[in-house]
Amino acid sequence: MLLEGETKTFTVVLYNTSRTVAADLVLPTFEDSTAAQLQAGLATKELTPSDLYEVELVTAKKALKLLQGNDESPPIIEPRKEVTLGIEAAGKPGLSGASVQISYGHLGVPRSELKDRFYTRQLSIPLTITVNASIEISRTDLLPFSPSFAWQNHQRQSSQPRSPSTTKSSPPMNDCRPSSMSSRSKLSKSSNNENRFQALLSRIGLSSNDESYCLICLDCRNSWPAPLSISIQVRPPPSISPPPATPTSPTPKPTESIANNSNKLTYTVHESLQPGHTKRILLLLPRIRLPAAHRSIPSLNPAAKKQFVVTTGPKASYEAQLAAREAFWYREELLKQIHATWTEESTQRTGAINTRGIRLSQRMVQAYKLPELEISMALSVSQSSSSTTDGDEQALTQISPTTYTAPLSVPLTLSTTLTNHSSQPIHPLLRLQPRLAGEGHPHHVALDLGRKLLIHGLLQRPLPVLRPGESRSVDVGVVVLGRG
Repeated sequence: MLLEGETKTFTVVLYNTSRTVAADLVLPTFEDSTAAQLQAGLATKELTPSDLYEVELVTAKKALKLLQGNDESPPIIEPRKEVTLGIEAAGKPGLSGASVQISYGHLGVPRSELKDRFYTRQLSIPLTITVNASIEISRTDLLPFSPSFAWQNHQRQSSQPRSPSTTKSSPPMNDCRPSSMSSRSKLSKSSNNENRFQALLSRIGLSSNDESYCLICLDCRNSWPAPLSISIQVRPPPSISPPPATPTSPTPKPTESIANNSNKLTYTVHESLQPGHTKRILLLLPRIRLPAAHRSIPSLNPAAKKQFVVTTGPKASYEAQLAAREAFWYREELLKQIHATWTEESTQRTGAINTRGIRLSQRMVQAYKLPELEISMALSVSQSSSSTTDGDEQALTQISPTTYTAPLSVPLTLSTTLTNHSSQPIHPLLRLQPRLAGEGHPHHVALDLGRKLLIHGLLQRPLPVLRPGESRSVDVGVVVLGRG
């Protein structure tokens, strides 16, 4: 009996009963009960290219395989001798039985001198295997990750080293005192989840305006009648370099662990699931951009590789085919970044969680991939005026990643940074258009912007060519003349 994703090993002992003839040809092959259904699925013409790829991939993964070391050199069974073969059985969904077929014979010559035809005998060993459900991912969602979370976490970290007197005298504004035990338990649970997410943000090392991450939600359900512990590891894509380490990092908690301090993009989240329960797990996933996301979906079947490929399955428009290809390749990259396992603590059984059930919609793909050109803006006090300004009224305060409280009549610098995430060079033309915040302003109020804001520099200018992966910043002088 196996659980889905679990693997167990067993041995098959082959004994040569002959007294004079050696079995110098031993070829083990394997068959399982899911092969007939998968072959029937491959024969149908109603599958899309992505679904056909999934069926071919499941067909290629056999439920039984020979362990490493046995298939390097073919075994030779001498007369009255025996050979032990190690075989690994995997918990494949829908598996009910399998068989080990061993073809053996005596060639008498080296295999390089074999003729076109030779004869063997075959020995079949039937196996009965029961596979039960373990952990299944019932729902998946990808959401854009707002830089406001990283900015708030960055502000919280910068305000942590405070004296006890300052902390007591200035309680937080959202401090609430529950009047019942139920409200206290709800508050403790929500604060525990919030602290866990804050610790994850801190250990990954996001900057205050980082938009290179997205949020993935996985609903994991325990279908086994015993508690199971799950571990989900997020790995960085090969093209992303680790961010610089933060000077201060909180103490690790048992729910999450970082592989090493130099690469904070690799982390593991641990959760425990009771029987029949479903838990939603939030993960921060680095966003990527593929250079060739619209290439055709390959076929794993060697017989299906032809020079001219005709698209099978339901007829779709050209735009729909491009969208399906883009979702397929981004899904393949996402599956390389996530590795999930489960463990039964009482019996120490362990296995892998099948993540190939994750499907990406166009909205999820847009949240996962980086834009071709990323634009970020920041406001700072000019160096010429930083030494002369003093007092709270002359200070520049940042309220959110895109909101500032600026002083009056103080030279400021508006920095605009452009980053090319595509694989092609970009010829940018930067145009800054100041406007009043909000919508629906009268026309005469919009024309009055020159009395409230003074800009030193060109608002529209051509920039040098941006190479793939290159960033460039442009500074413009700004002076605020009026309040409001």
